Amino acid sequence: MKTVKILLVALALSAGLAGCVVAVDPPPRSVVVVRDPYAPVRTVSASVNLRTCPSTSCGVIMTLRKGDNVRVIGRDGSWVNVVVIGPETEGWMSSNYLFW
Repeated sequence: MKTVKILLVALALSAGLAGCVVAVDPPPRSVVVVRDPYAPVRTVSASVNLRTCPSTSCGVIMTLRKGDNVRVIGRDGSWVNVVVIGPETEGWMSSNYLFW
């Protein structure tokens, strides 16, 4: 990245653009999602909606039933980010509907 900035400054100076600032975004990073196979598995205690984000205003992905198993991979207040065991669907649900 330092080399890119030096080259841009040299280019700007040679083109007579000494007062201009050129910004270059770094290349995007590739994101690798690794699910923890040892994350805790919990059982759903009653029917609950699996949502796209941790809010009741978010879209419903599917409805979980009592007895379904989920792997807890994250938490945001009273919401948990889970992966449903079986279809491997990821979403958010209220932690109040899990047996702890």
